[in-house]
Amino acid sequence: MRSLQGGATHYTSNNGTIEFREALSAHLERRYGVQYDPATELLATVGVSEGLYLALTAILDPGDEVLVPDPCFVSYAPEVALAGGVPVMVPTCMDEDFQINGAVLESHVTARTKAILIGYPSNPTGAVMSRARLQEVADIAARHDLLVISDEIYDRLVYGVEHVCFPALRGCAPAPSCSAA
Repeated sequence: MRSLQGGATHYTSNNGTIEFREALSAHLERRYGVQYDPATELLATVGVSEGLYLALTAILDPGDEVLVPDPCFVSYAPEVALAGGVPVMVPTCMDEDFQINGAVLESHVTARTKAILIGYPSNPTGAVMSRARLQEVADIAARHDLLVISDEIYDRLVYGVEHVCFPALRGCAPAPSCSAA
């Protein structure tokens, strides 16, 4: 009601309001030490699926491959396919707490691989990646010039272990080779 009475009855920018993006930027810097320019480097979406769709359609050409740890959130593979890409499912296993094994991940890289899509803390397994395992992913991405899309929607639902924000890793400050969704 206050918004209506205050005249806030118009569409906002598709990016989200600048006030929201400024607050988000401050939150990410405070919580993870990662800095983003709210005017040019942050975009608000109505959910992860929209954010992934926008990111994937922006980066993929038809036939480009995206490595996706499996099991994963049910929409990851269809999102890649919808954007014209080829999802390449990379198995994770319970005896490694469903964390990505760097050697297994790298064995799936081909000349068509464009990106790695990770979602940790994981839905559906609840797995949380260690800093060392995430750094393996970052190093593989750097070696093969791959983009990393990191879905961290459940970053606050971690208990007894530390959530590591992917862009906060060594060599992954917000730059062309690393991004968070």
